This record gives sequence, C-alpha cells and structure tokens, in this order.
Amino acid sequence: MPRLDELSVRVSVNGEKWGEGSTAGPYHRFEEAVAYASAGERILPGELMATGTIPGCSGIETGRWLSPGDRIVLEVDGIDRLENTIGQRNH
Repeated sequence: MPRLDELSVRVSVNGEKWGEGSTAGPYHRFEEAVAYASAGERILPGELMATGTIPGCSGIETGRWLSPGDRIVLEVDGIDRLENTIGQRNH
C-alpha cells in the first residue's frame, strides 16, 4: 500500500468530477494525529478517525453545494472508494 502522504484522491457528484487532490503535505501527519488523540483517549481497533478534507476536494473550495439525492463518490488510489447518497433533510 502507498504511504498515507502520497495518495491521489478524486471526488465526483452524480458522475461529474468535482475535485481532485492529494494527501501530500498535510499540516499534521496522520501518525502524529493518532498519537495526539491516543494521549488523552483510549483508541480501540475499528474506531474511525476523521482528518478533514483533502485540498482541492472540498465543496466550499469550489463554491459547490450538495443537495438531497446527490450521489457522492470518493476514490483514494491504493485504498478503495466510498459511495453515499445525500438523504432528505429532517425538519
């Protein structure tokens, strides 16, 4: 598997590419974030840790916004792809 700071990432919405980026050059390396989190919390196998967005892959950077029914695909080379559909807003 490639190193975590050398992965190419693509985001598409409804089949249209919205963003492309890389995990290179993070402000904090992933292992540093895990070490920081585990200093104050017990980290268990299977826990999910979110690290923020990939530069060039955030809707706020491009001025694009998701709507109910939109299908989002996030692809990370060497890892896999994640697909989700935005649901209806609860009132």
